[in-house]
Amino acid sequence: AAAACLSASPRVHRPGATRSARRVHASREGPVVQRRAASANSAGTLDDIAISPSPVLIIPGFLSSASKYEAMADCLRQYDSFSNVAIVPLSVSDWYPSLVGGDFSAILDAIDRAATEVLDKSNGKSTRNPKLVLIGHSAGGWLARCWLGSEPYCGVTYNGALVTKTLCTLGTPHYSLEEYPFGRVPEKLDEQLFPKGADKEKETNSEKKGESVWTAERASQSTLALTNFRYPGCFETKRGIHYVSVCGVGVVGVTFRGLVSETLANVFTNPKNKNKATLADVAASVSYATSCGSGDGVAVLDGSV
Repeated sequence: AAAACLSASPRVHRPGATRSARRVHASREGPVVQRRAASANSAGTLDDIAISPSPVLIIPGFLSSASKYEAMADCLRQYDSFSNVAIVPLSVSDWYPSLVGGDFSAILDAIDRAATEVLDKSNGKSTRNPKLVLIGHSAGGWLARCWLGSEPYCGVTYNGALVTKTLCTLGTPHYSLEEYPFGRVPEKLDEQLFPKGADKEKETNSEKKGESVWTAERASQSTLALTNFRYPGCFETKRGIHYVSVCGVGVVGVTFRGLVSETLANVFTNPKNKNKATLADVAASVSYATSCGSGDGVAVLDGSV
């Protein structure tokens, strides 16, 4: 199923924050410096956007490398609608820091570099001003939402919405509560929300209780939660971004106990059953427990934007 913005996106209480322009950094410390700002002709006309072939950037999912998406890229390259198709050159090891509480700045930097490269190639082939089509698989989808945003993340404001026209996410758990069965190491993102000298406890307590699960406290420990806190739902629609969220119901999760019971029942009553539960179904069930609802693979339907 594919869906654009859902009106039922969770409500989020957001503090007033100063928006910064896109910037380059020499380190993660120091003042924010402008990298890419909107110009008078940066958006192009509606006709330009509709007619020009669009560059495509594929963002891999969690613990996935770029090589897994080559077949997808080759398929998309067959269409005249796309001028260039590129994959963010991630390796599995690029994701490792996030397993021990590291932030996602290296992933976002890689997305930013790849976006700049594919846009430069497309601009060289066209007199128009093409904008990106982003395709984010799994975690790549919500990281794309973070990259689109105009607020600083670890000292960098990417502001990718300035050069993007469409975000398509595939099986992305946008609203996962990340309640993993083996736990998770929280990230330390206080500086993203509370500038030096700010009273964190006072600002946190001032939020309206019960308004949303995406509180400042949760956002200070998770980049996914921070993304939902700052950019809820299809937040960048007002800047011309079109959202498409693709999920399915091909896999129905089952608990490990349910798998054992069903397997034993099939042995004695229906040995030819071709729709047997597998460990993949158990994995899906565990993943669904981190959020809510049912869905396909490891992404729940309720998690789509």
